[in-house]
Amino acid sequence: MRSLFLLLASVIVCQGIFAGELKTEVLDWEKACGGSAITVTTKDGQVVLIEAVATHFAETREWSCPFKAGQMVSATYQEHQLIRSSDPDGDQGVIDSKLKRLEVFSVRERGLDGMEDALKKDFDEFMRIVKARKR
Repeated sequence: MRSLFLLLASVIVCQGIFAGELKTEVLDWEKACGGSAITVTTKDGQVVLIEAVATHFAETREWSCPFKAGQMVSATYQEHQLIRSSDPDGDQGVIDSKLKRLEVFSVRERGLDGMEDALKKDFDEFMRIVKARKR
């Protein structure tokens, strides 16, 4: 009887975890020497996470936007400085990444609070691509 109860409890818990199918779609973003991409993760056709990354020679910019019930709840922006140096023991260079900037924006009724114009332009650019994608 106890085994049956544990089995039933496991099924109920796992049903919540595995309910719905997670899918990811990768979109092109901008020209960047190290590459760039926007990753849209959906569950049952509804967006749950958008991540955008662009890597240039001296910096990497990253956005992460989680969603709940189809609505964005926040946007996190990270900027990393890439420091290149030679590898004394090899023929390839070494790249160190130093976090230069971290911003977290809450979604309010009127949009994202406190985002400066340069970041707003960057944010709007990748969101335009996400909204224009084929579903």
